[in-house]
Amino acid sequence: MSAIDSFNRNRTRLQPSTVKPNRPRANSVEDAMRRGQRQVEQVKLKMSMQMDDKTFQSSLLESQVILTKDFTKWHFDTLQELIEGPLLNPKRMEEAVKGSRFVRRVMTFFHPFSHRFSDLARTKANTKWVRLGCSLLSTLMASPDGIRFLGTEDQLLLQIVKSFAQLDPFNGVPDSDPVFSKKRVADTLTYGYFEMLGTLSKYKEGIELMEKFKVFTAFYHLSELRSREDLIKGIIENLDYNIDGHPRIVLSKALTSSYKHIRLYATQHLGVLIRESAIANAWTLRLLLTQLYDPAPEVCELAVHFLEEVCEAKDILQLVVEMQPTMDHLGEIGHPLLLK
Repeated sequence: MSAIDSFNRNRTRLQPSTVKPNRPRANSVEDAMRRGQRQVEQVKLKMSMQMDDKTFQSSLLESQVILTKDFTKWHFDTLQELIEGPLLNPKRMEEAVKGSRFVRRVMTFFHPFSHRFSDLARTKANTKWVRLGCSLLSTLMASPDGIRFLGTEDQLLLQIVKSFAQLDPFNGVPDSDPVFSKKRVADTLTYGYFEMLGTLSKYKEGIELMEKFKVFTAFYHLSELRSREDLIKGIIENLDYNIDGHPRIVLSKALTSSYKHIRLYATQHLGVLIRESAIANAWTLRLLLTQLYDPAPEVCELAVHFLEEVCEAKDILQLVVEMQPTMDHLGEIGHPLLLK
């Protein structure tokens, strides 16, 4: 988390002055207001993390999670406050994992084969459960007991991988009603599993757990499925690419997919990543330059479009020049780049 905070703090300072005007400039009054809001949130978080024993036990009961498995009877706001506050304290997480059914019961609700979270309709009102799942995983990543629980005692990652395997033709006859069917991803909260895995990929320990349960292996198999671009988009959109490793390999595989529409989508997403990054990253630029050699002219044109835009920033232009890409083969579509 400190790395992400540091990244956000330095974002404005590192923003090159030569970028195009479509990157909005920060308003100093808005900045001050945001800083004030952040400070208030940090104070509230600190106070909730320091909740005394009696209040903590009372909140666990008030959430109704310990009293019933029926999630419709749970007090959502209390549940959210616990997950985003006191449970960030490793001592409280240890109590909730070892001393009560609280964390286990909430995690079981999210298991694909429980058919509770995964069967809920994809409505605006229900998206709060996806956000809660992401918050819960972030909180588990904040303490050794949370990481150990997710890695050795809980079934979430194992069941997600088994659900992916239902689609894999290499695993024999595909399941007749798979968890990740096209209809379910479109109509239920099943799509939220991609957001939850994306949350895990923000943490080194999260990536290690995804490796342990072979989530990335499942991603590689899914990327070979014809006509399931919904899954590939879900993966690419939600993975975090700040840590070097499997997430970046997943993106590079999508960029070289045998399906043109996947390569186009991945190139588009890569361009947006570069545009929105506060600093010039060699690894993203190298991938974008590779797209200049794609067999499909549309992919080449898209790569040229993004390169032309991001090279308005001098630090990015300098990195691209140092990489010495060959552009002669591009013909007319490469002219704007050559003029840089």
